[in-house]
Amino acid sequence: QERKNGICANSSSTSKDLSLWPTMYYYEPLMTEQESKLLQKLEVQIIPENERGRRKVDSDNLTLFFMPHCPLALYTNLMATNWDCLDKVIIFGNSFDFYIEQNATVKQDQIQKLQSLEILNLLQPHWKEEQVDVSKKDISSRAAWFEQAFNDLGLTFFPSGVVSQLPERPLHFTDHHEEGDEVI
Repeated sequence: QERKNGICANSSSTSKDLSLWPTMYYYEPLMTEQESKLLQKLEVQIIPENERGRRKVDSDNLTLFFMPHCPLALYTNLMATNWDCLDKVIIFGNSFDFYIEQNATVKQDQIQKLQSLEILNLLQPHWKEEQVDVSKKDISSRAAWFEQAFNDLGLTFFPSGVVSQLPERPLHFTDHHEEGDEVI
């Protein structure tokens, strides 16, 4: 049976074919009915409500979060929620190093952004980040916004044993619920 991009190419595939896959969860605020039906067929668990990045990981297993081009608040909510088990978190998303570089000066009235950057600055010495280069050749046929959205991707993880070296989670951290006009 041929596989393409990790999905069984045989249209008569059964749940037995999917049994080797890890449990997958998915949330998209603008999910279509067609997407929902496909995901259910693939036995992907749909997260029914917006958790705003506060998904707690199983401390016994690694969890990959596929979060390209998400608002900063989603990433920091995720990291704050899993502070005690960050070595079980892998994030495919925007480069956190890039966020820190681009936001060197933030206005004092931007409390949410200041809190998010505080979390990134506290954690930066402890994460490893591999840049993901998206070839211009691969995206040349896409709309111009595509390159902007996927130009600073990274795979970020926290090495095993790093949790014992982390500073205390900031006590004043509050979960972020909004980030301007962006859906989080």
